[in-house]
Amino acid sequence: MARSLKALVLRRVLLTIPILFGVSLIAFAFVAFAPQSPAIARLQTTNPEAIAQLEESMGLHRPLYVQYVDWLTNVLTGDFGQSLVRRQDVGQMLFDRMLISGQLALFGVLWMVLLAGTLGFISAFNRNKLQDHVARVYAVLGISIPDFVVGIFLLLIFAAHLGWLPAGGFASLREDGLVTYLRHIFLPSYTVGFLFTAIVMRMFRGDLLETMNKEHVKAAKAMGVPRYKIILHDITKPAVIPTLTTIGMSISILISGVVITEIVFAIPGLGRLLVNSVFDGDFTVIQGTILVVAVIFVVANVVVDLLYYHLDPRIRVRGD
Repeated sequence: MARSLKALVLRRVLLTIPILFGVSLIAFAFVAFAPQSPAIARLQTTNPEAIAQLEESMGLHRPLYVQYVDWLTNVLTGDFGQSLVRRQDVGQMLFDRMLISGQLALFGVLWMVLLAGTLGFISAFNRNKLQDHVARVYAVLGISIPDFVVGIFLLLIFAAHLGWLPAGGFASLREDGLVTYLRHIFLPSYTVGFLFTAIVMRMFRGDLLETMNKEHVKAAKAMGVPRYKIILHDITKPAVIPTLTTIGMSISILISGVVITEIVFAIPGLGRLLVNSVFDGDFTVIQGTILVVAVIFVVANVVVDLLYYHLDPRIRVRGD
């Protein structure tokens, strides 16, 4: 089993290499073939002599393949260059913003686990009853309503009308304390997890209902196995396995939800940095952000694959 796990990890890592290589080409091409020279963004001028001089100092006069190799080599060593507009180290900017976006995404996933698991469980074991109808309506609303509408709606109710929670911004746990931190992250994290919860809840409910009718469940009931053991081991655990696939496929939705939520709630995260950099023409920041998001997406999918391997004994048997 350990050997199969190592082989699986190795295969997944090897598969990520061409994907990330392709992403790096796209990110580089975004700047290389941009209609506006990065030198213009830095100088904020259209003086031809000044632009030509800066392009030469930045190495933009060299062949594209040389520029790409040089840029990729620096990125692999952690050097993402300097922001053209903000004049700051891009790597440090990405790290600081990624910490904020990571917290938002983590709480969004916690909302998903809590709500999708609870609602899916209640809905499946109360099929066609009031609880089931309420949970299914929630799921339909989650899939139908865009993230930004949910965020604005929550702001209007809990911030503007009731005044219970802040209207936006981000608080530091270390500097502002636990209560202030949770009050600031409550609404945006729920917004991030709203659509994610609806998708996973519907999948989990369907898997639970399908598993209930399996032969091994009927056999366990006939043998007099305690009900809680049947629910936990024979129904819930097998139903979680295919749900993990849905979670992996929904990661892109979660990432896009973080971007939109950061804009609505004025949170200085990675998504908001990317949007602002697009408007500012800050190409080096755009390059770095695209790469970081791609790495996060790939790593998250690898983790889901490993969890799937760990939970599904059929895969381990085939692997061994």
